[in-house]
This record gives sequence, C-alpha cells and structure tokens, in this order.
Amino acid sequence: MDPTVLMILTIVVLMVVISRSLERVRKRENPIVGKAERIADFKKASEKLVSTINMFQLDLDPSKLAAGREHFTHYYCAYLHEIGKAISRHDQVEFDVAFRAPILREVTRLCATDDKNIKTGDSLIDKILTTPIGEQGCEDGKIDAAQALDSNYTGPYWQRLEKHFDQDSQEG
Repeated sequence: MDPTVLMILTIVVLMVVISRSLERVRKRENPIVGKAERIADFKKASEKLVSTINMFQLDLDPSKLAAGREHFTHYYCAYLHEIGKAISRHDQVEFDVAFRAPILREVTRLCATDDKNIKTGDSLIDKILTTPIGEQGCEDGKIDAAQALDSNYTGPYWQRLEKHFDQDSQEG
C-alpha cells in the first residue's frame, strides 16, 4: 500500500477516535442533559407501551380475558411482556419495574385473585412465561413487535395476537 494512503487512513482513524472520546467527555461534563434525555426517552417509551395496552384493551374480546380463560389471558400477558421488551430495546430504555409497571398492572388485573399489587404481577408474569401458552405468547410477541417497530413494514400489525383470539374453540 502506498505510504501516503496509509498515512491518510491513519489520520482519519485517529480523528474518529478523538472525536468519539470528546463526545464521551462532553456527556460526562453535563450529566443533567444526559439525565433529561433519558427521562424524555423513558416517558416516550412508556407512553408508547401504555397506548398499546389501551388499544389491546379496546380491541380484544373482554370475555376471553375473563377469569379462568388462561389460554387467552396467559398468552396475552406473555405477548404483552415481549411487546414491552421490544419497545424498551427500540427506545433504549431499561426494562425495569418502573417501565414494566403498566404490564404488571395488566397482568394483576387479569390474573390475580386477591392481592392486586405490582409485586403480585411480577411473580405472576414469571410463572406465566414458563408455561407452554406463555412461551407461545412470547414467541408471537417477539415477531409482531419486530414488525410493529420496523418503519419499513407495511402489513397489518398484531397478526398473531388477533389470530390467537379468533380461535373460539381452542381453550388450551
């Protein structure tokens, strides 16, 4: 390789490294800006998750989400869990209890008998995710979430969820 080309490539690489190092230093110098951005990202992602849950509550047959219909409730809860994970990854926010709170409230609303707090929802979702119908809900949620968050996707959203809820005769 020509020494001039090699020298130019070395300079370009050094400039990129220096530029990225300076960006990191600037972010550390002003932590308030970084924190404000993280809060805004969290709020945006949370609003996206809550509006998705609200849409599902309006669109899904409430009789199928009634007590004792685990084939539907467990599938839906696991599906929703994966949708939440995908939103948090997409918007680069942590999938922690604060972000998952709307999901946990929905799990508690649908599956808890007496104790209706978020800790109950957290333990319920852990159990649901290990069941065969919960695993299916997770898989379908991953696929549908990837499509919903893909800006190039033009097909219908939430296909697998709708298909599952259209299965009137199947009860796990």
